[in-house]
Amino acid sequence: MDQPLRRTWVGTTKGPLTFSLLQWNTLADGLAQGSFPAAPPASLAWSARGQRLLEELELPEIGLPDVICLQEVDHYSDHFEPALRERGYAGIFAPKSKGRDGCALFVRGERFVLADHRVLRYRDGETGEFQTQLAILAELWCRSSGARVEVATTHLKARPGFEDLRAAQARQLRAALGPRGACVVAGDFNDVPGSRAHAAIVGLGCPYEDLDAAPEWTTWKIREAELRRTIDYLWYRRGALRPSAVLSIPSDDQVGAARLPSWQYPSDHLSLAAVFAIESL
Repeated sequence: MDQPLRRTWVGTTKGPLTFSLLQWNTLADGLAQGSFPAAPPASLAWSARGQRLLEELELPEIGLPDVICLQEVDHYSDHFEPALRERGYAGIFAPKSKGRDGCALFVRGERFVLADHRVLRYRDGETGEFQTQLAILAELWCRSSGARVEVATTHLKARPGFEDLRAAQARQLRAALGPRGACVVAGDFNDVPGSRAHAAIVGLGCPYEDLDAAPEWTTWKIREAELRRTIDYLWYRRGALRPSAVLSIPSDDQVGAARLPSWQYPSDHLSLAAVFAIESL
């Protein structure tokens, strides 16, 4: 089997009042089988992939992050939640209104109190009806400083032709955020930089851009055709937080011919991670 993708930090992971956060679309088990013709079929089996997903949550130098934001989770109660609860995490899961998978958010109890949370279910702008997609918005309190940090994780509508819908969902998420204070938005937006969904997250900074490490791609897969693009993001509120490090993106020559997923990497999306310093309490 190939070696795991080699990833390092850009910036420094150490400093006062810092915390780490990971964002990842983990590829739902129900969507993995038969969807990636270039991947070895055995590498897509949950019996192999489930443990590898947990292993990939461990970050270089720092181990498991303080906050974990996941999408396409369909083994929450029988895999992710018990495994991470044993490691000291509190978890939240919200399934999509159709289908088995959803979004999950985990918080390391020794660093943060999960003070409150709510689920934002996106509405159709014309009919007002709820849509399949959602976001989790959580209020965290830092145990060491008492600082409040708002974290949101989401997965917007997939597939070409839904650019207007994704933009409307992103606007609803942006409007749901608190007007001030420390805030991080993480998710799979299913749209590229410069799209309307991307532009809808106005007023927030990107740690990867601020540290000159903007990814050329966050998903690289072979289905009917080969697709390589950036659709996964981290954003934060400047002034309240400051990014000190981001997890690097692998070089193209590190990715095997099967692209993602493979034995080398268990999802069709790369995880993103950042270390933030809390600037205002």
